[in-house]
Amino acid sequence: MKELGVKACNIFKSSFGLELLALIIYFILGIIFYTQVEDWPAGDAIYFAFVVMTTVGYGDLLPTSDGSKVFTCFYVLFALAIAGVALASVMNAVVIWALKAKSSKTGIFDEAGQRRKRQKTFLGALFTFLVTIVFGTIIYAVGMDFEEHGMDGDKWVNGLYLTIITVTTVGFGDLSPVHYAGYKFFTIVLMVIGIPVFAFSLATFTEVIFGEQRDKVELNLVEGGLCKDKFKGLEDFCEKIAEMGAANKGSFKDGEIDRFEFLSFLLVQNGVVEMETIKEAIDNFDALDRTKSNCLTRADVDHWMATHTHSHGSSASNRVQVKSSAVYPTTE
Repeated sequence: MKELGVKACNIFKSSFGLELLALIIYFILGIIFYTQVEDWPAGDAIYFAFVVMTTVGYGDLLPTSDGSKVFTCFYVLFALAIAGVALASVMNAVVIWALKAKSSKTGIFDEAGQRRKRQKTFLGALFTFLVTIVFGTIIYAVGMDFEEHGMDGDKWVNGLYLTIITVTTVGFGDLSPVHYAGYKFFTIVLMVIGIPVFAFSLATFTEVIFGEQRDKVELNLVEGGLCKDKFKGLEDFCEKIAEMGAANKGSFKDGEIDRFEFLSFLLVQNGVVEMETIKEAIDNFDALDRTKSNCLTRADVDHWMATHTHSHGSSASNRVQVKSSAVYPTTE
């Protein structure tokens, strides 16, 4: 039990824990206020919170009093500034994790392979998006009686239209989920899943079109010279990467910051890479460093070819593959 308590505390100390806590506070505030002031059911309050957070804005539920409008003003700001960021982070992490789980290694020098990988990722994202659209269209078209609620037009067109304006967060307000049969709950699910899927599809499409271009990264550097506080910050960072095994073996020495450690500090602090990515790169280097000299040399090439060419009898065994911009040998 004590270990579980420690883990729970560690979760809420992390950035993910803070985002999750912000979401919980956001929904609790909405439920308490709107159920008491607007006399909405808890389900409607939750639905309204999701509509606000995702900026869909159907207009089917609205604050009615001046006090409620004032609260909603601050509630919207809170949603956009904190809760929206938290939800986007959680959803994106889930989507990216799911796609990474299925990703294959691609040669760092294989431009055609990288292009195919981008295209495959885009097609997977596009397929997921289309499935989401079709599913939403069917649910709305088959289950909702648009005419009964004064919504003119073909039910299939309306179902498609309502789904698209939901996942794209346009929300014109002319169509919205009706008040029965759980369609508001379904819309919440559609927003939580469909919006990040749509966003990821756009991102992968952009990657297909512009993926081969390399944007310049403007780094925030250590300006104004080196003082004790700045050096202490560098030392703390180097100690962290040394503890997690992301530094060169034996490189961290108290009172000394080498070029590699300084470069790693700038890249991590600027959000270009994560510490875990640096560790992955170092682990990749160690795997390629067959002579354990802390340098990649021709001797490592000779060692690799000597141990693998004989067993496979083909130069195909000398191919390299990439994982998170790291080179991995393969015996295929």
